[in-house]
Amino acid sequence: MEAADSETLRSCDAENVVRINGVNIEHNGICIENKNIDDIEGSEDFGRHDSHVVDNTKKNTNEEDPDNCQVSAEVDINERMVNVEKDHVDDLVGSHCSSFKQNASVHVATGDCNLDTINQDVAKSFCLRHDGTEERVKLVTSYDLESVADDVEEIILPDEPVVRNEITCSNDKDDFRMNTSVNPEHVGEHWVTRNQKTYEFLPYTNVDKLLSKSGCEESVFHDLPDELIIKIFSFLTTKELCLNVAPVCRKWRQISLDNSLWKCLDFSSYPHLSSLNLLWVLKRTPLLKKLIVSGRVNVTHAEVAIITECCPGIQEIDFGFCDITGVILKCLTENCPELRKINIEGCDKLEQDKTVRYLVRCKKLTHLNFSHCMFFQDSGIIFLAARLPEIKSINLDGISFLTDRAVQGLVEKHYLYLEEVELDGAEISDLGVEQLSHCKQLKHLGISFCECLTDQSLQYLKELKNLVNLRLRKGSDFSPQGLSNFFKEASLSKLQVLNLSECSLITDEVILDLAQACGKQLRDLSLSWCWFLTDTGLISIVDHCCNLESLDILGIDKIYGECLSRVPEEMTRLQFLDLRQCNKILDNLIVDMVRRKKDLRVINYYGEEFIHD
Repeated sequence: MEAADSETLRSCDAENVVRINGVNIEHNGICIENKNIDDIEGSEDFGRHDSHVVDNTKKNTNEEDPDNCQVSAEVDINERMVNVEKDHVDDLVGSHCSSFKQNASVHVATGDCNLDTINQDVAKSFCLRHDGTEERVKLVTSYDLESVADDVEEIILPDEPVVRNEITCSNDKDDFRMNTSVNPEHVGEHWVTRNQKTYEFLPYTNVDKLLSKSGCEESVFHDLPDELIIKIFSFLTTKELCLNVAPVCRKWRQISLDNSLWKCLDFSSYPHLSSLNLLWVLKRTPLLKKLIVSGRVNVTHAEVAIITECCPGIQEIDFGFCDITGVILKCLTENCPELRKINIEGCDKLEQDKTVRYLVRCKKLTHLNFSHCMFFQDSGIIFLAARLPEIKSINLDGISFLTDRAVQGLVEKHYLYLEEVELDGAEISDLGVEQLSHCKQLKHLGISFCECLTDQSLQYLKELKNLVNLRLRKGSDFSPQGLSNFFKEASLSKLQVLNLSECSLITDEVILDLAQACGKQLRDLSLSWCWFLTDTGLISIVDHCCNLESLDILGIDKIYGECLSRVPEEMTRLQFLDLRQCNKILDNLIVDMVRRKKDLRVINYYGEEFIHD
């Protein structure tokens, strides 16, 4: 008899069947068959063992009104029976079917369950299959059953069906399967609350933690408005939100997923992250402003297209050392009109002509990183400088063919705006530095190869009074007298980072003038391979550079470093000291320093690292 009823149930008229996101729902005698969305047309049932056919020979309680027939599915969850009317089924599959927009109610049958345990989230497992890949997640439906008097509680839903947003709805290529088994070790991946129901997709955690009452609900902080809590959480990084905030309690987890807190994502540590996982995250960050995917393997056009669609307001993107092509760059610049900063460092598959034509479309671009893009020539830099309205930062390090002509074209158009300039310097002469001296707002200047520069360049640099970061490497023609005059006469009151590595003519007298001129505000000092320095110069550093955080004296083989014993007391902010190739400094001295200054990290002659244990 039951088999006959079931056969009759499946033979309902086609006109009474409605397909919603791959689910067949029959009006007369409910039949829910999960279909593979990828094979909607003519595919066989892929979820036969997971779907449930409900024998609806039992009469509806609303027989007198045939137009208000119920649509319900019976699913066994933790030995409980949950009868869901048509609006609830509609909501689970994310449908907008207009024929079910009627007042409805949800009857939750508790059966013989212990009422003490009813006030918990009812967990249903469900399997999301995307492009052939299966991922285990959970669909958690929350009901407040504290006031259950009998075996059935009625929860009234609103007139309009609840429609899930993008976060819980699948696209047309997703396959959904209801599964009656519940894995108590896992829950889903994200919170979305809809009236009496809560859908959760969280990183895999213990269900007991999710269901237990949080201790933070009793705190004063818990009573603050969500807007204030969001403001407080805005000072945390996304990593801190995931590891330290979200696990605390439900409310904190819910707030930590607010879109306004997810404006910067850094995937540089995950070069092999799958496209599915990358785009899954990006789809949930519509307010994203900064994206770092440097070093990512096999960046595709499809990925960038979805990134630009999900995050149209992105302002900063880092493709450093990615194999991006002109097509990808074109897609990015066409769909991200708010783009302000771009990094294509080391992207050697691009071509100069196409690259500059695509970039000039983004009129808000102000920060450009072309480091080690060897395809760039003077003409490309001049073209960009002439067509972009305001360039504040440009990195051309590692492009050895650029000459004074490129620097001149850049400065002529943007001398009022330039704040950061990085040059390779191999073909830059004193004339190029003279052009840069007109950039009065310049705060960061780096030249990697100063072999063509003379003391005349140091005279030009005196005009730059806002320098915070100065790098002049391999200035083999800078004389000791020219360097001393520069530090004595230049206005370097704002200088915090100074790199004079491989300026081989630097002497102890130059270091004394340097320390007296800007030692108090220096945070980072690099003097590697300055061979003529002795302990006298090192004493000047210890005496005057009390706020240093990093000191690099690699390759200085004439120092014994006895004055370094004063570091724990007189250089309290020092955190890093590089003593590689300093063969006369004994390890016993290093051990004593580290023992007395616990936050200090020192590298000895052999490259071995000493830290406090």
